[in-house]
Amino acid sequence: MGVISVITLLLVLPGFANVIARAADTASDASGVTDSSELATSLDAMSIANQAESGDSETATTNAEKTATTTSTSSEASRSSEDNAASSATSSTASSQALKTRSMVTKAESTTPAGTLGTVKWWVTPATGSTTITTKWVLHLSGGDFQGTVGNLTSGSPWNDLASSITEVSIDGEITASAATKYDYLFAGLYAVSHIDHLENLNLKNVTSLNSMFSGDSLLSSVDMSQNDFSSVTSMNSLFYLDTHLGLAEDNVTVLTDAVKLNGKTFTSMTSMISMFYYCSRLTSVNFKDWDVSTVQSYVSMFMNCSRLTALDLSTWKMSPNAKLSSMFSGMSALRHLVLGENTLLTGSGLPTVSSTAPYNGTWVLQGTNQMYTSAELMAQYDGHTMAGDYYWATDAQVQVNYQDALGTAVHKSTVMYGADGGPYETTPLDIDGYQLVTTPSNTKGTYQSGKTIEVTYVYAALGPAFTETMTAFNFGNHKISNEEQIYDLTSKTGDLKIKNYGTAGWSLSAQLTKPFTGTTTGASLDATLLYQNAAGERATIGTTQPVQLIADTTSGSGEVNVSENWLSTGTEGLKLKVAGGTVPRQDTYTAEVSWSLTNGVENK
Repeated sequence: MGVISVITLLLVLPGFANVIARAADTASDASGVTDSSELATSLDAMSIANQAESGDSETATTNAEKTATTTSTSSEASRSSEDNAASSATSSTASSQALKTRSMVTKAESTTPAGTLGTVKWWVTPATGSTTITTKWVLHLSGGDFQGTVGNLTSGSPWNDLASSITEVSIDGEITASAATKYDYLFAGLYAVSHIDHLENLNLKNVTSLNSMFSGDSLLSSVDMSQNDFSSVTSMNSLFYLDTHLGLAEDNVTVLTDAVKLNGKTFTSMTSMISMFYYCSRLTSVNFKDWDVSTVQSYVSMFMNCSRLTALDLSTWKMSPNAKLSSMFSGMSALRHLVLGENTLLTGSGLPTVSSTAPYNGTWVLQGTNQMYTSAELMAQYDGHTMAGDYYWATDAQVQVNYQDALGTAVHKSTVMYGADGGPYETTPLDIDGYQLVTTPSNTKGTYQSGKTIEVTYVYAALGPAFTETMTAFNFGNHKISNEEQIYDLTSKTGDLKIKNYGTAGWSLSAQLTKPFTGTTTGASLDATLLYQNAAGERATIGTTQPVQLIADTTSGSGEVNVSENWLSTGTEGLKLKVAGGTVPRQDTYTAEVSWSLTNGVENK
């Protein structure tokens, strides 16, 4: 390995000759559906999804339309009754008004809705905030057995007539199913319900279907079924269909990061998840990592129009090779991070197009690499065996990893990694033949920053001697031109020649004058000789024809040696410059270059 020194000589008449040696190294909101006509259309689509297995699509569409009409009529009638009561109370005297109020309360108490479904009793109690004018109910379910299918698209469950007033649900005892049954539409259409308590009391053994169980619950904030056993369930199509508040707390401000908790490791019989999260437009995250989806055959429209879901971790999913994926991710306009595994499928999944507006460039990038794909390319080319990992929308945020020696010379081509702004990066050193890692930087891990290239530099050394520092300049001082031969001592230097041995053999330092002394103004040549003198006073000429060995070290082992440490202090050891007398052509500044090189020597003893 070599480094170049540039030597400069300034000769003036009748003044000074200034000799300088300088070293140079060679070596880038879909809100919930509230319009009644749009809701009816959406329910129609839901019906098709839920009855796809039976093929009764036409019936499902008709039922959806009936349900939408029934719900609207019921709600309007309820509101009309309340308005009439309020008007009547206003037109009466204070005494009469009080009597009427007591009469209303008595009537309400005597006609509180209640009933029985199978052996499960259901009833309502006033909820917090309930008044004689604005009735709010808590729906209670006792323990027992529904003893059959509990709901359908046309009429829903028995409590659906109270949908406008039920704001909470509490399952107060364990509900079991003694025979195979379906819990389809169990809580569907309860559009005023904000939370459902004690869902763990639903014993799902023998329950085969949860289709549309919570669909249309447009104020429902969260669902916790983390303790339920789903091992009998085969279908949960449209489970959260049009639950447009799911993921947003009841204060309408706080975003819930764990709004949906399902015991996914028990999905061992599941075959269909069609439209499961369709139009859950407030949902920002769901933990899917423990889900067993190995038996699922259809994910059609599963996350369609989940316009606030930013990330999906599907890395642990073992998806069936023949599973249907059409429109699985369609309309997921905020999706910017995918964690894909060995058995993840993407073909035909409707992955949205990546933005090409700065800082984005229209592609997905595999984190820690420079592999970029458009959505179409990723869906078509994804192979879990060779492409698994974290994918982000590619930006101008990047990390450049350098592999250099101590002098900054590359020993391997740099690599560039891309990632999302604020996303994590992690680098590792390479194994490079003939070199060993000597310095690991402090920023091997960090976060990507948009518009910035972060450089991570690993320092290597050859398996043998290597320069760890070189002189950037050295100077022979100022001297008068003389007719006599002159030998000038080194008067100053910047930096040192430091060498460290990373091998087991000794080393030797050699030098060669690669460019003779030449006037920078006149171009004239100077008859000058660069010398090296050791501590014993022995001199070696550094010529232009070949490298000349100056120092041989056989005892230093792997320690660092500063060979130029005493070149100024002793006046004996170091570089010297000999200028022949009477040969200076004229006043000028003369420069030259010298190359330093290291080679392995004999084995250390």
